Amino acid sequence: MYRFTVSYILALFVSALSLCYADEVQLPDDGTQNDLKVHLTHGPGGPERKPTSFPGEMLFMRIELPNNDLSSNNETDLSCEVSLVSQTDEARKIRYPVFPLRGFSIKDSSPIFHYLFIVPGNFEEGKYDLMLSIKNGFRVVYAGKGTIDLYSSSSFGYRNLWFMHGIPGTMHWVAGSNVFVAGATAQIRFAIGGLSIDANEEVAMKVNLVLIDREQEDISVVLSTTLFHESSSAIMYSELRSAWYTCQFPLTQSGNFILKIEVEDLNSQKKEFYELPIFVFEPNK
Repeated sequence: MYRFTVSYILALFVSALSLCYADEVQLPDDGTQNDLKVHLTHGPGGPERKPTSFPGEMLFMRIELPNNDLSSNNETDLSCEVSLVSQTDEARKIRYPVFPLRGFSIKDSSPIFHYLFIVPGNFEEGKYDLMLSIKNGFRVVYAGKGTIDLYSSSSFGYRNLWFMHGIPGTMHWVAGSNVFVAGATAQIRFAIGGLSIDANEEVAMKVNLVLIDREQEDISVVLSTTLFHESSSAIMYSELRSAWYTCQFPLTQSGNFILKIEVEDLNSQKKEFYELPIFVFEPNK
């Protein structure tokens, strides 16, 4: 289970980390290898997500390096570089500082690391190239290129959809994977952007959460039906122009589940649906 504290995430952000997504890694003709497996995820260690985003959104990726020796002593001095460049306007680009990946031993298994960045809030909608290179010292050993579709900040849809794990003995929650222990309480957290404003200067949305047993599809539990109202001033000046929603729910038994999320903008009647897998296992197994 991956658990990242708030201080850890902030440390990553301050260090200017970044993201790349590539279903099929494409490489330049410079002799570098194409063994990278890169996935955009819902939070650190969470399930995979589509290669779409919004200005101001925090994005995570999982990078799996191949099982291969990069140095004679099997200890690497890896670093990662990422650039985000508009396909239609080369002036709209950002190159993030190098992020060191130290202490990986790759003799016995393929290293996996998690990486995040925030899409610049002033980026316009369109297609962007994400270019990733992994270096060992000054030598590029792996490289890849992917594409992400960036939607307008005013578009209706989910932002920052994460699973949260409670820290035992505290009131704190941290973003993590979609794997839980039976008996635990899970939390889902996300923002909905592009909400319409009514005559009272308020946004209003309805959220339905349903948990479905994947092995017995006729068994489902309605976790929550929530009516949500908030002053528009609370979201109009936020980075994502979004309203945040959080829900906690118990996971009483082990199994493979699907969390179905339906959000409706009550002012515009727009709806958005999403499904996420959840894996629950018995403790000490």
